[in-house]
Amino acid sequence: MNFISLCRLFLLASVFFMMSHVGAYACTGDQYCRSEVKVSSYEWGLSDLKQIKSEAEIVHFNDPVQMRQNGIIDYLHAGEAQGHKLKNPKVLLEFYEGRDFKPYWVRRNRPNNNAQDMLELLQEAWTHGLNQYSYHFEMIKALYQGENNQETLHALEVLLSDAFIEYGRDLSGIRVDPKAFRSHSRFWQQPMDAAYLIGLLNRHDIDDVVRIFTPQGNTYNKLREELVSLVRESPEPYEAVLPINIKGLLRPYEEHQEVRNLRIRFDEPSDSLIYDD
Repeated sequence: MNFISLCRLFLLASVFFMMSHVGAYACTGDQYCRSEVKVSSYEWGLSDLKQIKSEAEIVHFNDPVQMRQNGIIDYLHAGEAQGHKLKNPKVLLEFYEGRDFKPYWVRRNRPNNNAQDMLELLQEAWTHGLNQYSYHFEMIKALYQGENNQETLHALEVLLSDAFIEYGRDLSGIRVDPKAFRSHSRFWQQPMDAAYLIGLLNRHDIDDVVRIFTPQGNTYNKLREELVSLVRESPEPYEAVLPINIKGLLRPYEEHQEVRNLRIRFDEPSDSLIYDD
């Protein structure tokens, strides 16, 4: 600050000081006198500044864009939401920055149709041989069905996005290390890139995106149908006695407690504990 600026500041302070005290010597005895009210021009100035600042803070706090931005960023920087570790926080941060932090799974303070579609996909993940609990399923379901507030909706938003990426990667490529069975990655389709996957949501409906990364081959679909059929079949009676544990060899005419269960497994029930073929 230069000398001229200091002079101007001193002059302005002097004027405020004089204005704040002028009422003390004017219209004595008048009940409406400035000295009786004891509110100076200087005090009015401070009051206006405080009011402006307070109003600005209220507008900032109630700004929906700012509120959802802060809520989503907090979870992404922490790397977890509602106790569930996020696997793609950096990718998600770039995704939401590109959307100006506009939610994809939440609209008007409640989960939208996209959230419902994603929850249903996770519920049916087992039909692809996937474990739904690998994708925050329990927490997502609880938040979806629970009370809606800013905290829970922000958590639901980031958990659904993280689950979407992991689900898409698991469906689009190999999930295990090929070296484990003496193979090489070049022989297997690799999972889609996380940033590319989540970016598809900006250009397509979720149903269209899912069709992009879900295997569509006849062999795959037949295997999936067979899995669903087997799971929905009534269990065989012998499943109630599994597993059957026999240590060592069981020779003909030897007695063993598991012989009865063996007979049930081979559909030849009997109470005899003697092994005879």
